[in-house]
Amino acid sequence: MIKTDNRTIGDLDFTVTQLPASKGYPLFFKLLKHLGPVLAPLLGQFGDLDPKMDVKAALKRALPSIVMALASVDPLVMEQLGPELLANTQVNLPGRGLVQLNNIGNRDLVFSGRIKTMLLAIVHSIEVNFADFIEGNEPAVPQSLETASAS
Repeated sequence: MIKTDNRTIGDLDFTVTQLPASKGYPLFFKLLKHLGPVLAPLLGQFGDLDPKMDVKAALKRALPSIVMALASVDPLVMEQLGPELLANTQVNLPGRGLVQLNNIGNRDLVFSGRIKTMLLAIVHSIEVNFADFIEGNEPAVPQSLETASAS
């Protein structure tokens, strides 16, 4: 089941709709290929991944190391991954209504002078699209699949 999640970042309200599996799956491996080697050394900072661990607090503690690690990522890679991660994101822009972030003109309109907001919107998209990896939980099986497997 495709999930939608809303979040206010700064003064803007963002909505992320999960990518379909056919797009999310290859995107996950692109992220893993380009960011995995950079972020893997940081995983030790989280210790054993306790399901009750406050992930946000752990990320906040690791933020300086994450920033240093990301400094080594090729900007062209981020230029390619950012739009893919924001493809199913929209923002309620005051005076303009809902703006889809699936094209460069709209991303420039929303994020010019707001790079931090853009990065936080990308993080929001990653959280929505890859929640099972972040939270360590498996998503619920859609009702139609549960019914089919019981037959």
